[in-house]
Amino acid sequence: MGSVPGSLKRIMRGVSRRIEALCKEGQFSRDYVEDIRYRKHRRLHSRMLGILSSVGHDLGYMVDIERGLKPNEGSAFNPDILLWKNNEPILLLEYESTNSSDYRVIEKDLANFKISAESLLEDCSLPRFWVVLTTLPDKSVTSWSNWEGYSAKEYERIKENPRKFYKRWFIQEFSKVPNKLFNRSKLFLFNLNERGIELVFPSTRRRTIYPVRWNRFPD
Repeated sequence: MGSVPGSLKRIMRGVSRRIEALCKEGQFSRDYVEDIRYRKHRRLHSRMLGILSSVGHDLGYMVDIERGLKPNEGSAFNPDILLWKNNEPILLLEYESTNSSDYRVIEKDLANFKISAESLLEDCSLPRFWVVLTTLPDKSVTSWSNWEGYSAKEYERIKENPRKFYKRWFIQEFSKVPNKLFNRSKLFLFNLNERGIELVFPSTRRRTIYPVRWNRFPD
């Protein structure tokens, strides 16, 4: 699949810069992507959708939020963001916050990509880029989501480094997708954490990251 295309780079860079701007205004914090409490009332998720939407508008895209899509075979789903230009879908993005960056990335997001690329969508052509953006700290945390019901020992491993715990599994499952499906829509997995926005899949020799310079502020 190669490196990140230019138009997708501009979107990811725009997101990292918008987060930095909101940090300076006291409306976002590094704590948002490290502390599980910001999942409450979908606080992190809703704010990130606002950021993604505004970046899309700034770059000249038409933005759909949670538009209903349905493959010719399979159940309907509602991707978080769909960016259009000249009536063509350019980018579909699913954002997973600190409480949903887990097995759902595989069983929901990746599954929706595979069935859509295999059977195509009923009322929309496939987007040029299909992006999943997770939120997993690359550091030790005091608590984390455990919707899967992991054992106490596994849960301690997650808290040691959530990104490390899930990354190997994500890459393994994303790498199983037949290459022919990528000819229909390019699949990317990014992760947002204290470093910024990092490309996870496809894997590259050189680390690809869109850094965020965080400012902390009292909640």
